[in-house]
Amino acid sequence: MKVIYILGLEHSGTTLTDQLISGASGVVGVGEVARYFSPQQMSHYHRIWGHFDDAYRCSCGQLFDDCEFWRELQPHSGLHSDQAVAAKYAKLVDVAKKIYGNDVVLVDSSKSLSGLQNWLDNAPQLGLSESDFRIVFAVKDPRSFVASMLRKAEAKRREATTNSVPATSLLSTLRHFNYWVGANREIFAYLSNINTRTQVDVQLSLYEELCTNTSQVLARLTNGFIDPAHLSTDINHNQAHIGIGNKSFIMRNRDQIKYDDAWRSNAVLKCIYAVHIKARKLNNEIYSKLNFSIDATVQK
Repeated sequence: MKVIYILGLEHSGTTLTDQLISGASGVVGVGEVARYFSPQQMSHYHRIWGHFDDAYRCSCGQLFDDCEFWRELQPHSGLHSDQAVAAKYAKLVDVAKKIYGNDVVLVDSSKSLSGLQNWLDNAPQLGLSESDFRIVFAVKDPRSFVASMLRKAEAKRREATTNSVPATSLLSTLRHFNYWVGANREIFAYLSNINTRTQVDVQLSLYEELCTNTSQVLARLTNGFIDPAHLSTDINHNQAHIGIGNKSFIMRNRDQIKYDDAWRSNAVLKCIYAVHIKARKLNNEIYSKLNFSIDATVQK
């Protein structure tokens, strides 16, 4: 068994990356495992989303209690169990092997550093070595990231029908830029430590490159883990069992991958980015690692 862990900020292409990788035979995407197993996070999830019909529905279309993958894990959910993390991940591994075989590649898109650490800390007990892990660090250009965050925040503000300050205010925009810088710096520092202490392989996934050069990026991210002949860019058909995660994205039945570059027409975003030295510096550092130019991308 091998594990591909997708790390990165929300709205950075983590779900799309999960969905694409999970399209290969012998691979199963399971969404945000760390959140599913956490009593605190699942309690919060239940308060916010529990009243929705599909809150506890797998991306396969079945309710957790009826899904072939999740029904055996339900007693170990954060809503039902506070047992040790190692025991929960051991059950996850057992279920994955039972359904898909010992050579299954499991894709966990928990995104967080704590979720990744859960795997690495318990790897020996799970019968996994460092070479059985692949970390995919998903990153999106800060201008595009901030545009996505602003759209989400503004939608929530309108749903609340309040007279609060618009989510697209200058201050909110600056805060999102600062968040992008701080969070990605933390991830980079963590991965730098991983590279010096372990043999765990780390791959960088740039959202813009993933959308415009999908096949090539997918092959690079999965090299040595998945047979290239089994890869597919068809995002509508895979064997993912996303329990907790961006299921609304997955269930839209998109027929193509579309690069969202709406930020290019946002003058405020472009102006803040121009004067935000830290954001520009880190962005250039990240994208130069793969010699990829944002300016070379076009809407498809």
